[in-house]
Amino acid sequence: STQSTWGHFLSVYFFSLFSPPFFFLSILPSPMPIGSTAAVVARLNNRRPSKPSLQSLFANYDTDNTGTLSPQQLKTLLTDYNAGTPPTQDELQWVLHQADLTDGRIDGKVGKHELFAAIKAWRTFKEDEPNILKILKQYDHSQSQHLNVEELTALLGDLNGGVAPTPKEVQMVLRAADRKDGVEDGQLSSLELKYAISVWPRIHSEYQHSMQMELQDKHRIPGDLRIMVLSAALAGFSKSKLYVVLTLNDQSWRTSFCHIGSRLGSLKPVWNEGTVLHVANAHCELLLLQIYDHHFIGPESLISTSHIPVADLVATSEFTVPVARGSLALSVTFAPHPK
Repeated sequence: STQSTWGHFLSVYFFSLFSPPFFFLSILPSPMPIGSTAAVVARLNNRRPSKPSLQSLFANYDTDNTGTLSPQQLKTLLTDYNAGTPPTQDELQWVLHQADLTDGRIDGKVGKHELFAAIKAWRTFKEDEPNILKILKQYDHSQSQHLNVEELTALLGDLNGGVAPTPKEVQMVLRAADRKDGVEDGQLSSLELKYAISVWPRIHSEYQHSMQMELQDKHRIPGDLRIMVLSAALAGFSKSKLYVVLTLNDQSWRTSFCHIGSRLGSLKPVWNEGTVLHVANAHCELLLLQIYDHHFIGPESLISTSHIPVADLVATSEFTVPVARGSLALSVTFAPHPK
């Protein structure tokens, strides 16, 4: 019969979309106008089949010539592809919804430009169905053919190496996957389960990052940091003209020159000079401290560089910085801005 002939061809046509071209060419019925050499070339180039191929396929199932496939017509197409086994109502609804998303207009029908999306969605699901059904059976303790919140939580915990997800993460996955068949019912079908598993790593990563940023914001402490550069104890210098530079974000300040003379002995420059630097977040900023030796001729000599967490500075009033050939003493006062 015509329908059985089309059923045979349709299974071949779907297979050709994702199979080596030599197999397709060897079994394609020659009288059929669909799936020509252009379809094979499109497959090799990883592109969708040509418009004539899709249009011919579409016309065969658009029996009322409306320019769209109704749910029943789409069901007939999927049944033919699935060797005569019709899709369940959930499967049909899911494929229809995936095709509908192609143009962002949800009208409950499949247009010509949405047919390829429907074909691809259905074939992808059928490929993964055995594994998805196995997972569903393992975690569907209520035997409802769906995963509820508690069952989804157990699955995500196992996927996360035994670490249970937070209730918010579970709800994020549920909201993302529960709409994939166009119906939001608070549980996941086998079709929605596949999507939930695929988006879980991304959702978990994004959630952990957001929690980290929220924690930083919660402890965000802006204020004014008053720093006094007191003195240093350095060894191994002769005559020197030392100064200290402090840099925080886009703010920079330096002490005056401190003239020191020594015969390769210990140097103890004293400045007792200070400044006020504005801090945006005391928990994640670094103060750059540098000691230079000034020369009348030639470039300055960088003696030491230190990166000091501002969080360490605000926790004390006296701070000693280890530097090259010695140490440097600071006096610190932090005044938080009023909330």
